[in-house]
Amino acid sequence: MKRRSGRRAKEEELPHATGADNGAGGGGNRKDKDRPSARQWRRIHYVVIGVIASLPLVHYLHSKVPRFPQCFPAIGSSESKERIIITASHLRQSPDRALRLRIIEHNLRLLFSGDEDERPLRSIVVFSVDGSKDVVGNMVINEWRSGPAKGLVHDVIFVDNDAIAVDVPKWMAAINNIKKEIWKTNARVMLTNDSFLLVRNVPELWDDGCGGVCGLVWSTPRSDPARHIQSYMRSLSACAVDNYMSFCEENESSAHNVNELIQKFEVNLGWARGDVSAIYDDVGEHPDAEGAQQKLLPRGYPAIKLKKFFVTDDPWIEEDENTRTRLSPAFSPDVYRRMNHDLNHFSNEQLEDHFASSGIEETRIYSTLSLKMKDWMREELEKMGDDGKSTVGLLEDYLDALNVANAKAVAKDR
Repeated sequence: MKRRSGRRAKEEELPHATGADNGAGGGGNRKDKDRPSARQWRRIHYVVIGVIASLPLVHYLHSKVPRFPQCFPAIGSSESKERIIITASHLRQSPDRALRLRIIEHNLRLLFSGDEDERPLRSIVVFSVDGSKDVVGNMVINEWRSGPAKGLVHDVIFVDNDAIAVDVPKWMAAINNIKKEIWKTNARVMLTNDSFLLVRNVPELWDDGCGGVCGLVWSTPRSDPARHIQSYMRSLSACAVDNYMSFCEENESSAHNVNELIQKFEVNLGWARGDVSAIYDDVGEHPDAEGAQQKLLPRGYPAIKLKKFFVTDDPWIEEDENTRTRLSPAFSPDVYRRMNHDLNHFSNEQLEDHFASSGIEETRIYSTLSLKMKDWMREELEKMGDDGKSTVGLLEDYLDALNVANAKAVAKDR
């Protein structure tokens, strides 16, 4: 008898199932027939592994693809049809709160004044407050918005305070809320905060020809790899907003202190892909330095940093640098640390070294002595008419508040 081989021989050797085993109709086990074979399982396994392995590549490609259609090179960017101001601010439970609101109102009023641009101008303010449920703060903001700032603030957003990332999460919260609008109108967006006072309107920042990212002044010469524009006031095209969003999402937790934040989100402009410009070129030193301020302000520079318009009323400053002591007799490491947040991780010795090497030149607060406005700056501002005089008045009020706050902090420490 011939020996049978292959599947047919194996099938004949299998016992025949009975109707009791296979239901009333018999004819084999339906569950066995529906179950995937080993070969099918292997195929499924390979597909799953392939999908998982490709996820990093998909994420990378997604991060490189513009979200806004006008940012594709084949389509090209069109002129912006809307302008949007996003202001970031943290309001503390102190007299500083009312002063911060006055600063924002002052700056917005100048940005809206004499506006001859036909494109709509919209303003959004993003606040964080001390305590996520600061009812009093919300009431103050609502009164301010319907009173002194009426017509200047179209939308208000509240977010939790981030002591390290500071302004970045606030700007991102607003951008995420209006990204569809930015896309539809190809809007130009100004990112700003409450760390400075304007002395004039800045229409130059709304010019689409100013670049994807347009700032006030370059910090250093073109040859310096750390050359950048300061982040407290700059405008972005819709495509630059797209790049900025992707960069922030990828690096949102990468800064662990203020210095890392500055390096990552201000000095670093890699996300702008080279399309950066400024209204003013560098003047040979950092824009916050005394010499740079004296050169820029008479040339129409529009902003005064709130940390850079005053000096300490200390006789030691007037002494000859070659003969005076290394540190002022009034120097206090506790005051220096408390009033300069970027140095709050320094030891007392490091604070002394920092003050002696650069802090005094940067006009940082270092003592309980009173602060006064720089004489040359007061004279320059008063030449600017009503806008200059109103700026001087607000700066004087700010100084008074600083002096009171400093005195209270010292008394509390005692």
